[in-house]
Amino acid sequence: PEFILKLYSILEVQLRPIQKNELDSIIGWGPTGTEIVIKDVRRLERSVLPHFFRHNKLESFVRQLNMYNFRKLNKFSKMRNRELYFQNEHFRQGNMYDIAYLAIVGVHSQKEKGSRLGKK
Repeated sequence: PEFILKLYSILEVQLRPIQKNELDSIIGWGPTGTEIVIKDVRRLERSVLPHFFRHNKLESFVRQLNMYNFRKLNKFSKMRNRELYFQNEHFRQGNMYDIAYLAIVGVHSQKEKGSRLGKK
């Protein structure tokens, strides 16, 4: 999926035109490498999203995360820092191979549809 590959590339690879140290202060992996942390929403909308996606709104970005079954993890203590945490069990730092298991929620392959209808 294009969105997932772009997101993984942003987090794992130092993509230009944004320098890695600047990017790390905007969006990155959480401490365990199992969650995405958005650290600065305004800078994400202004500096990151327009370079990699066809939009520059947090709401659109979060909608896409939700389409791929990412869950928001924010807890009260984290909210004081205004950081947003999202997690999907198949999206982990250093593990690009599990990305293949990510699919848009509610979308099934033709084979799965046929097997549910009793067809082979």
